[in-house]
Amino acid sequence: MVRAHQPDEAVFRSILPEDIDWKPFAAFPPSVRLAILVGHPSEPGPYLIRVKVPSGVKLMPHRHPEDRIYTVMSGVFYIGLGDKFDGDKVKAYPPGSVIVLPGDTPHFHWAKSGEYVTQVSAVGPLGLEYLDATKIGCSESRVRPKRETVYADFIMSASKLLRGPPRCWNQGGRTQTWLDQELFQDSGAQRHEEFSERAAATVMSAIGP
Repeated sequence: MVRAHQPDEAVFRSILPEDIDWKPFAAFPPSVRLAILVGHPSEPGPYLIRVKVPSGVKLMPHRHPEDRIYTVMSGVFYIGLGDKFDGDKVKAYPPGSVIVLPGDTPHFHWAKSGEYVTQVSAVGPLGLEYLDATKIGCSESRVRPKRETVYADFIMSASKLLRGPPRCWNQGGRTQTWLDQELFQDSGAQRHEEFSERAAATVMSAIGP
């Protein structure tokens, strides 16, 4: 019996370093880049991504619902466990190291000694929940009175409308950011513009003036 292929794995192909498409991601600090290598992180199924963090950048305490396997591709990867950032608790992992991170484990990162690149393998959908909405790296934090979930694509679209960095919202001290399929797809300029207007209107109606 022939086994069914996993999404995005039915055809032999290769991805060379120069072919990697690095993009900013709304849930990360502005200088951090994310690249999707295999799969569709917003959907159920296996995915493979890489994250590049410049020297000195900190990713504040957060957690992911999915189990993850990290492989350090370059640089030194510093990770600490807990719901409060503590630079003294981060452990250093050199290139070639593999780290298994169970889902829902509070943790934080710090590019303490220079830029690093990690590769993350997991089964989607990918989720990210910051444990302190005031520490995401956005320009503003504000209590959002409605649903706790904040869609990353809505934030990106609203930031265009506001002509500034994306705002952050929290409910009871937590902000939860889930990835939406629209965030990872290039659907054409016209559809993107329509989506941006719809998403921005949704956000603005939720948070008010």
